[in-house]
Amino acid sequence: MGNASSTPLNTNKLMYVANYDFNGTIATDELSFRKGDKLKIFDKYTYNNWWKAKNMRTKQIGYVPANYMSSIHDLTTLEWYFIDTNRHDVERFLEQPHNGKGTFLIWSSDTDQGQEFLSVLDLSKEEHFHVKHYRIRQTDQGMYYINSESVFSTLQNLVKHYRTNVDGLCCLLTHPCRKIEPKISADRYSLLELDRSQLVRTELIDRGNYSNVFKGKYGQRDVAIRRMEIGSNNCSYNVEKYLDQTKIMNELLHKNIVRLYGVCTQEKPFLIIMEYMSNGCLLNYLRNDPNRYLTLKVILDFAAQIAKGMAYLEQKCYVHGDLADAYRYHFNQIESTENDSTSDDWILYAQD
Repeated sequence: MGNASSTPLNTNKLMYVANYDFNGTIATDELSFRKGDKLKIFDKYTYNNWWKAKNMRTKQIGYVPANYMSSIHDLTTLEWYFIDTNRHDVERFLEQPHNGKGTFLIWSSDTDQGQEFLSVLDLSKEEHFHVKHYRIRQTDQGMYYINSESVFSTLQNLVKHYRTNVDGLCCLLTHPCRKIEPKISADRYSLLELDRSQLVRTELIDRGNYSNVFKGKYGQRDVAIRRMEIGSNNCSYNVEKYLDQTKIMNELLHKNIVRLYGVCTQEKPFLIIMEYMSNGCLLNYLRNDPNRYLTLKVILDFAAQIAKGMAYLEQKCYVHGDLADAYRYHFNQIESTENDSTSDDWILYAQD
């Protein structure tokens, strides 16, 4: 990392604040931090999304994922402000089971440049949750308002007002909606060889023709460990194909594609270390609870998320070779939405 070129630093933008917790366990020079920690940036490397920083709380120095933090004066440091999103995703974020009446967020539109909205989860007389959206407008002087009779100098003041005054909204604002952690870029690594001794396997979660998948830990991070049965007499899956597949996965970074953390190839059996999906594949998720009621809206949302993942693969000039429910992974993590579907498979082909 020391020989990498870095961009000139503006001394007014050295200080950043962490938007999420991060446990630097994948590589020894990663810097751990907590949500809200102040980070002093030393180098912004031009070829990837990892910056060298000092945690002002712990005084430690290391590399941090740039998309986990914001400039200390940036609106994204506010726990209720979401950037570049849309009405459909906002409703999905708010309608999670852990949210109650009054849960809210303010978001900037990913299609209408400069447009901002306040969205609030409300409860109808029939005890049904639904989301109300309010456009936030600005005066010529840059003041914010929803109702022209109540004007505010900042979005923070607007939120503070509607926490104690309904003033035309459906209800008082209560708790900010939880943010979803972004995927961590692997641009810093060509293909990261992980330390096998740091892996702890806990339970078998899936069996396949060429591999078994275990739940495990790498440092403090929950991971899925795919043990590849490569090179045995009864296995036609070869090493070259295995490495090609991992290199493809290493290039992918999308919220609906399972993240590859690294590999262990110094000795057999080869291991692939990936993002852990606690609810397993979508097929089992749908089958294992016959009493689960899924609305048409939720089912269509599953399909839309899978389509987004496949569209991303197409943009990268790859196609998925076996798009079945058994390879759709559905997770429910405390920092994520319950109804997120994520794609994973080792049947990926380059497009011509």
